[in-house]
Amino acid sequence: MDNLKAADFGQFKISVVMTRESIEQLDEFEKLAAHYGAELRLTRLRPRARVDVWQELHPTLEQNRRLYKWLLARPNVLTGDSFFHSQRSAKRSRD
Repeated sequence: MDNLKAADFGQFKISVVMTRESIEQLDEFEKLAAHYGAELRLTRLRPRARVDVWQELHPTLEQNRRLYKWLLARPNVLTGDSFFHSQRSAKRSRD
């Protein structure tokens, strides 16, 4: 990221998968993106081949609720997940 910034590459995206651990670092990811002039993009964890680790990695219900509220307050944060997008759009249309 330092090299991209030094080369005046332009805006790039920092993509983060939301896990039980990474969800606790949302503010730090937001600051990191701001520091580099990058866009922050969040995606939900989806069990694929590693179903055995799903229980330890997927966010808790409370974490998902906090994530939802965090995203509502930050419409500029991108999501790679239609669930996030549709929920945020529905909320904005009701306001």
